[in-house]
Amino acid sequence: MTTAASLVAFPVVAGIIGGVVAVVRSPSPALVSGVQHFAAGVVTAAVAGEVLPDLRARGSLWLIVVGFSAGVAVLVGLRHFDGDEGSGGEGSGGALPVAFLAVVAVDLFIDGLLVATGATVSRRTALIIALALTVEVLFLGLSVALRLTGSGVPRVRAAVTTGGVSLVTAVGRCWVRCCSAARVLPCSPWCWRLRRRPCCGWLSRSCWSKRTRRRSGHGWR
Repeated sequence: MTTAASLVAFPVVAGIIGGVVAVVRSPSPALVSGVQHFAAGVVTAAVAGEVLPDLRARGSLWLIVVGFSAGVAVLVGLRHFDGDEGSGGEGSGGALPVAFLAVVAVDLFIDGLLVATGATVSRRTALIIALALTVEVLFLGLSVALRLTGSGVPRVRAAVTTGGVSLVTAVGRCWVRCCSAARVLPCSPWCWRLRRRPCCGWLSRSCWSKRTRRRSGHGWR
């Protein structure tokens, strides 16, 4: 397991713990909301201070603005659909609020992307983002479990559902990993087997040199 994967494990475990704690003893809504906003502020500060300067140095400013604006628009749109469902979901007789869970899943997927992309910048950036997201996802798990139990979902089912949704954070990290692997697909273990064939030796040597340059040029993963 790489260090980036171990950092993503912290928010995942925090979400599971939050779901279990919520069905046993739930904190006040004011405490949950306050800590979530505090953790979101820490994540925003880490992204603005660590990730954005590196992106600005590598790419165009308008791409960053468009990407950030598109992300905000998507989250606002998802929140709008969640609000529509929430107006009549309290008396649903134990049915799962699918739109609400979809919003949470997208949020956690983006959290996994943040940790994985932060790991490509520096160890300190990934650690700061992972710690902040751990606190945020912990209380997000509390909120999700409370919402499910308030909708009539049994406590055990609410805790299990919250834990399952928390795993989406790891999916976000795996998505970044798969995209990175697809870009450098030849640099995989099968290159070592090709080294035994004279006609393919140049390919394995080229793959190894590209992999070495990528690690030295893009920093820690």
